[in-house]
Amino acid sequence: MAFLVKYDEQIHVSFSTLAPDFDTMDLCRDKSNDDAITLTLTTFLVTEIDPGDDDTPPTTKTTTEEVARTFAPETLKLDATSWSMVYDNGDRVVRVNLTFLYKKDTWAVRVPNISYYKRIDTGQGSDKLAPITERDIGGNTDHPVSQPQYIDGNGEIIRPGGQIHTLTVNIVKQTSFTTLLSEVTTL
Repeated sequence: MAFLVKYDEQIHVSFSTLAPDFDTMDLCRDKSNDDAITLTLTTFLVTEIDPGDDDTPPTTKTTTEEVARTFAPETLKLDATSWSMVYDNGDRVVRVNLTFLYKKDTWAVRVPNISYYKRIDTGQGSDKLAPITERDIGGNTDHPVSQPQYIDGNGEIIRPGGQIHTLTVNIVKQTSFTTLLSEVTTL
């Protein structure tokens, strides 16, 4: 069963490394974070420029500012990876680009509990499944229904006007992104 799930935001992370871990990138692709992740962006701001004079050269004062954002477990999914060879300060490095999809309500979806089968209590300590028939939903025959019916958590048919029971389905497997993101701060 395929699910079309909308996401709230795309997040791009790029970093340079001497030895990218392609296996980890492959293992993490299409999976979500199994633990909270904090990404920190450091910005460099030129806050003061002193033009100098005849006796002193010009100077600038640079400060840094950090902005951190924490993502709850199961809210980031690694959607895409790419890489290229680049030169950074004369050194040949690999530029890695990661694209994450953020979904604030996690990547689990809630679906109605529907079935063609109902639970039958055998009275002997074990239950069995039996087809839901037209008679079970108010019809006149014992033919199996042609459309699935809403059932509750016990496998009982929910009558019209009853409370729909939903199931939570994890459509994305979880994994640790620790190794994947460990190189972001190493260079």
